[in-house]
Amino acid sequence: MNGNRGIHWRRLDRKILVLLLLFTALSLLFLHSAGYDSSTGSFRPFWKKQLGWAVVSFLMLLLLQRVSYRSVLDHAYVIYGAGLLLLVAVRLFGTTLNNAKRWLDLGFMLLQPSEFMKVFVVLTLARYIRWREDTRQLRGLLRPFLLTLAPMALIVAQPDLGTALLFIPVLFVMLFVAGARAHHLGLVALMGILCLPLLYFGFMKDYQKKRVLVFLGQEQMSDREKRNEGYHLDRSKIAVGSGGLAGRGLGAGDQRVPENETDFIFTVIAEEWGFMGTVVVFVLYMALFLFLAAIAVEAKDSAGKLLVAGILALLFVQTAVNIGMTVGLAPITGLTLPFLSYGGSSLLSCFLCVGLALNVRLHPPYVFKRDL
Repeated sequence: MNGNRGIHWRRLDRKILVLLLLFTALSLLFLHSAGYDSSTGSFRPFWKKQLGWAVVSFLMLLLLQRVSYRSVLDHAYVIYGAGLLLLVAVRLFGTTLNNAKRWLDLGFMLLQPSEFMKVFVVLTLARYIRWREDTRQLRGLLRPFLLTLAPMALIVAQPDLGTALLFIPVLFVMLFVAGARAHHLGLVALMGILCLPLLYFGFMKDYQKKRVLVFLGQEQMSDREKRNEGYHLDRSKIAVGSGGLAGRGLGAGDQRVPENETDFIFTVIAEEWGFMGTVVVFVLYMALFLFLAAIAVEAKDSAGKLLVAGILALLFVQTAVNIGMTVGLAPITGLTLPFLSYGGSSLLSCFLCVGLALNVRLHPPYVFKRDL
């Protein structure tokens, strides 16, 4: 047993581990800058707390390699159920911050179950659709959609529309990889688009509607509403533009965008390191996505391929939406930037995603028994 483990550890993809270390170093650097409080002239300890979570996340990633992904998938439905219970617990006992009830106060940390539910849904979908031939039929898409819509409904109620909508492209990618017909997925997408007015008028909060109007450049908004609701976007664009080619220098940024340690950490990078710094970040993300894509292509069984494809879609879409909203290419959604934004739940869930992908490459394929 120990000999096998030794072989497994040597097969661990060190290129991805180096990438994660680089992401962590960049995150700590820019969180230190984002923590500057101009009113007191001191720094809030974002980077110190994030360093602790980075250590925990790395340990969890390594520990995850000792258990084969096939064992994790064997328990995917139980994990999914536990995630739903956590979301219900948030609804009943959650802590409210900034008019949103998304966290459970554990004393030593605020746990955000929706961050982990994204991973749990990928696991569950990989387990369910791993070899089902009915995904090539329209009726075969019903159960995967129900498995996805259940946690989405609980997350929308928090409210956290941005995280909830992230589930949809992940589901579509996994179904497509599983062999679903493109015209069936297109028909479902068209039905979803036709339901957008219902989502807008029936479920979205007023502040969410105003964010959409700001993004669309709605001229009917009053000047006061544009100043209030468009403030984040305006400050974000100014910060990104003020960085120029090479940036103002580490710690020299003065455009303090609200939530610049979480949702808007990209503005700190763009202002202090400029266009060249953002290119460095893009290259790191593209390298990570290419490594994950290679793992998915090389996976020897459908469950592993689906699992990594879902993880890749999840990280890619979240990264694209976060960066897009900081420059006005997407509505402000409240999604964090993977691996760089402040937050223990966000960071740990991202490391779990990469850990599962590494596990697929590390362990041999597994033949599942047929089940529902």
